[in-house]
Amino acid sequence: MYVDNGFNEVVIRYQDIPDFIVDYNKTGSKNLKVYEYDPYSNVPLLTTFGPFLNKCDSKVRKDIINRLNHLLLGGKIKKYKIINDIDLENVKNELEKKI
Repeated sequence: MYVDNGFNEVVIRYQDIPDFIVDYNKTGSKNLKVYEYDPYSNVPLLTTFGPFLNKCDSKVRKDIINRLNHLLLGGKIKKYKIINDIDLENVKNELEKKI
């Protein structure tokens, strides 16, 4: 998933969306837009208002709402990986050169 905060973009796994949203908002309320990465879409699957969902695709909401609520009520955030979108594109370009 492609996550945009208006300044920086990162790529995360779909199942890590709730953990990323809550963890990212620990130091203050930050709005996010989450897009499908492959294939990339210009329409966000979800947007947030701080750690809360603002607009969200119904399937995505169904998939993440229980975990998101659990985390917002004090649940432990699991470890997740993020990849800078520029680094990912550079790696993809290097791999394509070798093929």
